[in-house]
Amino acid sequence: IYYKFFMIIEFIFIDLLIVQCAYLLLHDLVDLYPFNDIKSMRQLIPLKSRILISIENFFPAMIALILSLAYFGVRKPLGVGIYLAAYFITYLAMSFFSWYKPYIWGASEDQKENYRIEYGQTHQLLPPRDDNPRPNTLHLILHSLFIINTFFMVAVEFNFVY
Repeated sequence: IYYKFFMIIEFIFIDLLIVQCAYLLLHDLVDLYPFNDIKSMRQLIPLKSRILISIENFFPAMIALILSLAYFGVRKPLGVGIYLAAYFITYLAMSFFSWYKPYIWGASEDQKENYRIEYGQTHQLLPPRDDNPRPNTLHLILHSLFIINTFFMVAVEFNFVY
């Protein structure tokens, strides 16, 4: 029964990685207004740059997915575990410094203006903090997905049943 439990955990982890990959590839390209604002993004970032940024964000997630699929149901080599841990920790740190640090402690006037143009018309759940930029709902969902996947990754990596 212990083995089945971890197989289910690993299956959920891979499913969420698929969702994460699709999300990273599409969230800056597909119009989901009011959750994103592609029209306003165009003012700051042209389509070609947004495509490159999306691919750049998607590529490490895709590697994580491929590695997880390649070693599904078996103990993963140390390098795979290190890659997955580094990927999730790095992404969560980048999310903190890109979104939550400016939200909590403030940002430069240029950063505030860029956030206002790119995300000012998007749906936001968090309450305002002075005039600090707020993470929009779409990014809150993405960051929550990463946090959940981080927990699943740890559960999968520290499973010694296999």
